[in-house]
Amino acid sequence: MPEKFKLKVLIIDDEGVVRDFLLNFFEFHGIKAKAIEDGVKAVELAASEKFDLVFLDLRMPKMNGAETLKKLKEVSPGSKYIMMTGYSLDDLLKSVEGEKIEAFITKPFDINEILLILKDYIRQRSSANMSNILVIVSKDDVSDFFHTLLKHYNVTAARTTVEALDYIKRKDFDCIFLDMEFACCSEDLYIQIRKIRPHIKIISFSGNLSDPRVEISQ
Repeated sequence: MPEKFKLKVLIIDDEGVVRDFLLNFFEFHGIKAKAIEDGVKAVELAASEKFDLVFLDLRMPKMNGAETLKKLKEVSPGSKYIMMTGYSLDDLLKSVEGEKIEAFITKPFDINEILLILKDYIRQRSSANMSNILVIVSKDDVSDFFHTLLKHYNVTAARTTVEALDYIKRKDFDCIFLDMEFACCSEDLYIQIRKIRPHIKIISFSGNLSDPRVEISQ
């Protein structure tokens, strides 16, 4: 792992095997990390010590992940939060509905997924004004157009409805560009996006670059 990964991580999980795994993983990559087994102790620690990223399990005794998240944001509003679950991702989304979450991950962990979260965070920190944008398109030329147009932003492209919804569930984007002709189901996809991220800005556009049409939805 490059030296640019200089950050501090807090792990909150009641399972010792999960805490040990993540501690060893971060230590291997030269990242400082601390692990706590319950939300009460985690809130006390976060009130006195600053952490860049917080990996928080959803289901824990004493105080569950959703309750812990709200209290952590009160004492450490500058931290970025990654929610973890060994259960359904949909259940996790419902439990923290309306909360700003950096990413969602499921157990057993995908190492590459955690690495991507770290890289995204470093990119955001090094370019504080750089926005994360999701472009949902079906044509290669349109995708290439947006990558060129938005070259100064973090652009993620989704080519299918399933892929788009998976990205939106796992990551909080600043803006979404949605092709109105995408897979002939833009309206249904729009509704699903609104259920997951009700406050995100969606910019609908025509996939025909020779006759562009744009509509911005708040």
